[in-house]
Amino acid sequence: CQLRNTDYAYGLVVSTGADCKINYIPEGGRPRGEKPSLTATLVNKDIALVTVVLVLTCLVGAAGATAWDASSSPWYLGEDPFAHVDTSLRTRTLDFITAAGRFFLLTYQFIPVSLYVSISVVNTINAYFVTQDRGLYDESQDEPGRVRSMALLEALGSVSHVFSDKTGT
Repeated sequence: CQLRNTDYAYGLVVSTGADCKINYIPEGGRPRGEKPSLTATLVNKDIALVTVVLVLTCLVGAAGATAWDASSSPWYLGEDPFAHVDTSLRTRTLDFITAAGRFFLLTYQFIPVSLYVSISVVNTINAYFVTQDRGLYDESQDEPGRVRSMALLEALGSVSHVFSDKTGT
C-alpha cells in the first residue's frame, strides 16, 4: 500500500463480519443499484418541480382560454360567426384539451433537456483533466490517474473522510 500526494493519514480497522455492505441484500431480495450523485439528485428534483409548474401553467392557461372562448364574441369581430355551433360539455372538454396541448407546445421549453447533456459534457472534461494531471501520475507503474465513475468525480470535492475495508473498497 502506498500513500501518495499527502503527508499523513489516520486509519481505523472495523470488522463487521457478515453484516458488511458487500453481503447486505435488502428485504426485497435484490441488491441496491448504483447511488446517483448529489448533482444528479438535485437536478432530478428541480426538473420534477419544473414539470409540475409546466403542467399547472398548461392547465391554468387552458382553463382561461376555454372560459374566454365561451364568453361573448370579441367586439372587433362583429357578429359571432359560430353562434350556431354547439357548446355542450363534450365540445368544451375538447376545447380544454386542445388549449392544454397548445399551451404545452408554447411552454415545453421550461424543462431543460440540454441540462443533462451539459452535465455529461462537464463530467467528460473533468475526467480528461484527471487523466492528464501529472500529480496523479504513478511513475513506479507508469500509469496515469484513471476515472472509472463520473459520480465519484462530482463528489470528489466534498470528501472529508475515507472509509475502506482491507481490500481497498
